[in-house]
Amino acid sequence: EKIKEKLIKTNAQNDWNEIKDTLTLILDFLELISDEIPNHKVIKMFMDEGKKSSSDKMKDLCYYYSILFLQNAIEERNIKDELYPTLLDLFESNSIKEIGVLYTCCKDSHLNSDLLKQWQKILQEKGKEQIETILETEKTHIVENLMSFKQKSDKIIEASFKNNSEFRMGHKKAFEYFINIEANKIAEYIAKYLDLHLRKSVKTKIVHTEEEMETIIQDTLTIFKFCHAKDVFQAFYLKGLSTRLLHKRSLSNDAEKYVLLVLKRECGEEFTQKIEGMIKDVSNSEGVMHDYVTSQEINDKDFEIK
Repeated sequence: EKIKEKLIKTNAQNDWNEIKDTLTLILDFLELISDEIPNHKVIKMFMDEGKKSSSDKMKDLCYYYSILFLQNAIEERNIKDELYPTLLDLFESNSIKEIGVLYTCCKDSHLNSDLLKQWQKILQEKGKEQIETILETEKTHIVENLMSFKQKSDKIIEASFKNNSEFRMGHKKAFEYFINIEANKIAEYIAKYLDLHLRKSVKTKIVHTEEEMETIIQDTLTIFKFCHAKDVFQAFYLKGLSTRLLHKRSLSNDAEKYVLLVLKRECGEEFTQKIEGMIKDVSNSEGVMHDYVTSQEINDKDFEIK
């Protein structure tokens, strides 16, 4: 608390030399008690004070000293055991810049592989929690919940881990792990979620623009690509599709074709044969019916003339 008070007081003075001297003294003090205070608490303290500051100098120095402190800690003692609680704390608070500090300090050291393992572990654990919550209470919001989680982790990969290919691969493996804990159920709910948005419904009164519909389809199938139970998804999707087409409850032919296009791109032509065949059959039957009705109208007119 006294350290925070000193930082706040120094920040108010907004003097470069005073700020630098104060942070140097604080850093020296923290190194003396480094066995008594977790590194991630120190990093968070510096970064929190930097965020509050209206001074760019203070922000930059807090960021710099966060890195310097952690680098010193890496060199002087093994902080491997602190990586998990550090990263977990920062992930839960969505502290993107602080995670970047951690990555900057670890990427060129022996701790980089450990950081990668902890990143994947956290995604697996938090993802598993998401799945359990969805299956218990949030079935109708499955895609929104999982996409929100994915967007959060994607942003950390891009901004904090600088789009590192190893961390992105760890992200992919983690999603495949927790989504396939209940693969069949997730596949079923994804198919039903698509059906909910692709069919006309008086009850839900869902109305989407073309752009919104494409976004929903893309987001849904982004989650679907991690799921291994693709045959289960196919069965439920075909059931919903047949109902929509036969009862003329499809919201949009273009949306149906867009789903087909994305699925074909993700899973191949063999996977989409039945879906494509069903859409073509209905389209052909509508064409035949239209021709028949047109010919009848012409015959009626000829009869009236005669």
